[in-house]
Amino acid sequence: MGFLKKLFASEEQKEPTGPKLIEKNGLKYLSNSDDPYNGEWINILPNYTVIENYKKGKMDGKQIEYDNKSKDEDGFTTQVLGRKNRICTETDYKNGKKDGKEITRDVAGNIIKENVYKKNTLISSTTFNKNGEKKIEKVLEKGKLKTVYKKPKAKPKKNNIKIKWEFPNDHGREPYVDRVNSDSKSYQKKILEKARQSPEYAKAYSNMLIESGLGEYGLYEDDLFLQPKIEKIVKGHVKVFQGIEKKRLNILSKKIIELLKERGEKMPASDIDAHLKHKNVDEIKRICEKLYQSGKINRTGNYRYFILIEEKKKPKPKKKTSTSKPEAVDVKAELKKYKEMLDEGLITQEAYDAKMNQLLGL
Repeated sequence: MGFLKKLFASEEQKEPTGPKLIEKNGLKYLSNSDDPYNGEWINILPNYTVIENYKKGKMDGKQIEYDNKSKDEDGFTTQVLGRKNRICTETDYKNGKKDGKEITRDVAGNIIKENVYKKNTLISSTTFNKNGEKKIEKVLEKGKLKTVYKKPKAKPKKNNIKIKWEFPNDHGREPYVDRVNSDSKSYQKKILEKARQSPEYAKAYSNMLIESGLGEYGLYEDDLFLQPKIEKIVKGHVKVFQGIEKKRLNILSKKIIELLKERGEKMPASDIDAHLKHKNVDEIKRICEKLYQSGKINRTGNYRYFILIEEKKKPKPKKKTSTSKPEAVDVKAELKKYKEMLDEGLITQEAYDAKMNQLLGL
């Protein structure tokens, strides 16, 4: 880059004096060397200009790409062949391979991406937003780029719309008053805010619009604007309520199972309700029936609920087989007797062998 600084030191100098402009293979080059693969070369293309550094036929050093069409003249520009050019990318090369940083800039010259290479292998990649803050960072792990940092999304600003309830204790009456003023955009925002704050209000407003749509005059333009938004809010309230209700029923089911295990007796729904101080026997009975149907608890014919706890059966003691020979038995005489019975055909050989093993304790 040394001779380029001297070459383009003055903006008044329009034509280079040292390096020659060479056309080769349909491309224009500017270099002080006749060898396009040795030294510093400027590759002039229609839309951008690339400065390349070669050493022994391989790229070695920085490769800098400039945008020819840029009119930007801030500190990130450079002058190539008398034109103002913006730096697009800067890449480090060593022995023909990417080795080091590869930096990409936006129109204003701010760094928007920085890659790091080692022998042509991408080992990390970081992107930045227009304020220069790190947005996403990835590193190479086990042959794949893994995200190690991601800038969290900014929390949405809270809506500071001030509202006043005409009927604080009866939100269901409120929509009929608000609909009169719904042609105002500012009042429409208040209506939507009320719907977000009160499920009762949102449901009442939705039902009011449905009834009006079926009436003689139908819905007005402001009604058609508010209706889909109110419906979306109602669905959100229903989803939240269903999640809370599911959690509440799961907790109540666990309490019923724990009570039945602890009591170890058959209990009607009324007794379970009294022990849990729930004050809703019908709901307790519904939950107990679901637990019974799913096999988690048991039930008698007269609707008493319990949990069957099977006691582990104690293993029966094994009979001890005595291996010692009976003291009152004359083994020799007994063997002689059974041998005679065998010879006379009164018993089989198997029976004799069994009796002999028994007498001898084998």
